Amino acid sequence: MGQAGEPRDRLFASGHGHRRDRRVLELDGVGVPGVAPVNLVLTLFVDDAQAAHDQLQRAGAEIARGLEDTPWGHRSFGVDDPDGLRIWVVEVLPGD
Repeated sequence: MGQAGEPRDRLFASGHGHRRDRRVLELDGVGVPGVAPVNLVLTLFVDDAQAAHDQLQRAGAEIARGLEDTPWGHRSFGVDDPDGLRIWVVEVLPGD
């Protein structure tokens, strides 16, 4: 917990299928300083991956894997946090 009982290391993201509902994932105390996360992937579903990509790029974020459309109907890109955690930003494309 942070100061005055506030949780630290919170990540807010919309869950797939719950676009209007906010979920909280707390990662406090799970990392080891100086050791990159292993076998852990964080996926954030967004309504517009291109807009999220452009916003992060303008803010100076290093894009680890560029924007691409997948055969299974996702548009996604990846960024790495300072500890090396790969964060995928994914848009579910409308079906044919």
